[in-house]
Amino acid sequence: MNRFGAGIVIVSVTYLFLTVMRDIRDNYMANIWDELGYGGNYAIITGTETTTSLVVLAIMGLLVLIRKNIIAFSVIHGVIIAGFLTALISSFLYSKGLIDGARWMQLVGLGLYLGYIPFNCIFFERMIASFRIAGNVGFLIYLADSFGYLGSVLIMLAKEFMTVEVRWTEFYAQGVIYGSIAGVLGTIFSMIYFRQKYKTIKRV
Repeated sequence: MNRFGAGIVIVSVTYLFLTVMRDIRDNYMANIWDELGYGGNYAIITGTETTTSLVVLAIMGLLVLIRKNIIAFSVIHGVIIAGFLTALISSFLYSKGLIDGARWMQLVGLGLYLGYIPFNCIFFERMIASFRIAGNVGFLIYLADSFGYLGSVLIMLAKEFMTVEVRWTEFYAQGVIYGSIAGVLGTIFSMIYFRQKYKTIKRV
């Protein structure tokens, strides 16, 4: 923690935004689909979720093929950034009425899971392997999860106690836009930070 304090903190905060956006989408999916007018259309809901799952699974599988840990670690950062950008752009387009609700939900789900899944399975493993840290990923995942779920609870409480009535679709679209911007910046910082750390260690 002392060696990589700033990096771990920014990664945890970035993961917070991912967890909040993913949790709201998953926990209030029925509300959002209802507001979009697809509440009874189970075929389109199932289809979008299945497609998202298959694409994310394929990308995660390809990441396993990268043998050099530091390269894989950098590529994972790139995948997370791409996920945030997908969620950001699709939410912006939806808010401007340029794509329909079903396409928006599919792209947001794809983007968020492209960021979320690596944190839960390979991000910290590749980090530990790259820097040859003695230990396992348990503590790092626990720390990141703590930040993430705390953020989810606070956001949901804020939404429930807001005095102004806000539609879930509007609330979520705006939240994803701002959260994704923060996520992109945080992930870029993380990538630069750990790359510099790696170069410093290699020179020693």
